Amino acid sequence: MHQLQLAPLCCDRESHLPLYVQIATALREAIHAEQFSAGSKLPSEAQLSEHFGVARMTVRQAIGELRNAGLVTPRQGRGAIVREPAAAGVQQRANQVGVPVRIVSPAANERG
Repeated sequence: MHQLQLAPLCCDRESHLPLYVQIATALREAIHAEQFSAGSKLPSEAQLSEHFGVARMTVRQAIGELRNAGLVTPRQGRGAIVREPAAAGVQQRANQVGVPVRIVSPAANERG
């Protein structure tokens, strides 16, 4: 299990920013600081929910923000996997212009 190194008090309930945006920002900063390396799993929704003191739906929305930014790929039953930085950048640019992109990792190419 990954020890959470995130600031537990990142969620300011008085802020004008929704809680899911604050959580997504904390997770994004942790990814950019390489607290979660490419290919690693984020903590589970339940773990993040407990850590931040919010409902799982709020965590799910935050992970959705990271997915939309191309930083993670949610996997059914496996959690959210941190993407390679180059893949995340391509996906983010494609999202900005509305082009669907499927990025295949070199390992997938080797499998055929």
